[in-house]
Amino acid sequence: MGWLSDDGHEGWADPLPGGWRGRCDCGWVGPSHPTYPAPKDGDDAPDAVAAAIREQWAGHLTPATLRAVQEAAAAAKAATERLEEAVRAARADDRSWADIGAAVGITRQTAHERWAKACG
Repeated sequence: MGWLSDDGHEGWADPLPGGWRGRCDCGWVGPSHPTYPAPKDGDDAPDAVAAAIREQWAGHLTPATLRAVQEAAAAAKAATERLEEAVRAARADDRSWADIGAAVGITRQTAHERWAKACG
C-alpha cells in the first residue's frame, strides 16, 4: 500500500514489530502506530492507521503553492544569470551602458549601477 504525491514523492506504511510507521522515499519517517495483533508480512495497515499515516506523510510534503514559489524563484535566478551573461557579452562587444539600458528598458545609469561590478 502506498501513496504518490503530485510532485513525485512516494509514501507507504511499513509494518513494525507491534505496529506501523509511515515512510517516504525522501527519507522522512513518521511516528509509530502500535496495533494489536502485530502485523505480519503482507498485511495492510488497518484503515484508520493507514489514514493517520497518510495524513502525517502528506503533512511533511511541500504544499503546491510553495513549490510554485520555489520554481518561480529558481526560474528568476536562472533568468538573472542569463541576463548578466548577456550584459557581459554586450560589454565585451563594446556596447555602451546606454545601449544596454535601452535594451532592458532602464536608464544608462541604472544599467551601470546594476551590472558594472559583474562586468569587471
